[in-house]
Amino acid sequence: MAEIVPLLKPPSRAKAQEIVRALANDGKVRFSKHCKLRKKQRTFTTVQIINCLKKGFLIEDPHQSLEYKGWMTAVSGTVAGKQIKVVLVLRWEQDLLTVTVYDN
Repeated sequence: MAEIVPLLKPPSRAKAQEIVRALANDGKVRFSKHCKLRKKQRTFTTVQIINCLKKGFLIEDPHQSLEYKGWMTAVSGTVAGKQIKVVLVLRWEQDLLTVTVYDN
């Protein structure tokens, strides 16, 4: 299990990518209601989203989200031949919350 430290300031894009991959590998991924709905509507599987988090690349610098209590960013990757984007929040509670997912 990766050691995660509190995120009191926005992490760099490289550090955020490292944290996203560590949290995905440790199974610390949560899905918002909105993401669950969009996942179903857009025919993405949980495995596709997790694989995107593990192997994709951050495409936005992390920025503060008071609504979700963490640092919001996005990951893009190709899974099962599909290019997808996952918007997520690195939450201060030391987990990752997916906000939405869509074709990139």
